[in-house]
Amino acid sequence: MIKMVRLFDLLKKRYKYLSVQDGPLWRTIFFTLKVKPKTIHKVIFGKDSGSDLFLELEQQATSHVDPHDLYRNISRAIDIDETAFWKYHEEIETDKRFHHAIEKKLQSTSERPDKTSKCDWREFLFIIVRAIKPNIMIETGSFDGLSTAVILLAMAKNNKGTLFTIDLPNPHLPKDIEAEPAWIVPDYLRNRLQLKIGKSSDYLEAVIEQVGEIDLFYHDSWHTYKNMMFEYRTAWSALRLGGLLMSEYLPELNNAFTDFIKDKTNKSIILVNSTQFILRKAQDE
Repeated sequence: MIKMVRLFDLLKKRYKYLSVQDGPLWRTIFFTLKVKPKTIHKVIFGKDSGSDLFLELEQQATSHVDPHDLYRNISRAIDIDETAFWKYHEEIETDKRFHHAIEKKLQSTSERPDKTSKCDWREFLFIIVRAIKPNIMIETGSFDGLSTAVILLAMAKNNKGTLFTIDLPNPHLPKDIEAEPAWIVPDYLRNRLQLKIGKSSDYLEAVIEQVGEIDLFYHDSWHTYKNMMFEYRTAWSALRLGGLLMSEYLPELNNAFTDFIKDKTNKSIILVNSTQFILRKAQDE
């Protein structure tokens, strides 16, 4: 027991930015020691069932696809020019104003490191929003707001879009600055943010009733089967034809995602990495 306590203290000291809500202990250890599990990239079309899908993913768990191949496949799946993907990738990589603003926010608290780590998923999230150019997007689960920030950056560059973000207060947010969800979002990007502090079960339906139709939905909130299914079903009913449902999904926790997609026809399911999925709403659903 003493050894485990010391290990946890070491993890917190070495990588304070990762909170316990970000995943099980093994993910924390990987990030703390800067060891990344092999990333898997796979595009799957029209699988008969969720179980078939994840059987194939399990068999591909040690594979690695070149980013050029990944972007090529995704551009075909959602009708986006592949060249644009690399253009948008360059945009977020070289946006000094954005990265400096994030670093300044981090430096405002003693409870965070003075820089962010590289995260391919957030870069990809930026690219998707930049390419799709949504008018209305809903995100559940912001925590510090790094994903929220890149979404808003993409919307700013699109000169279009409003992001509704729903999240609960979290005791792991920096206390010395009395941080609320999405605290890290730079001030110059907040004009497109509608922040709802509370449960998605309290706000998601109300937001959808307000906006009518949504273009993109991103689940990254409480990863319980009940909550995930509620969010998926509620968002899917309001998602426009051709719209995207994106989700963080930890298969070791529950089968919500696989159960949800079982009755979806003509589905294009994109596995971005081992925990991130995208589902496109087909034209006949």
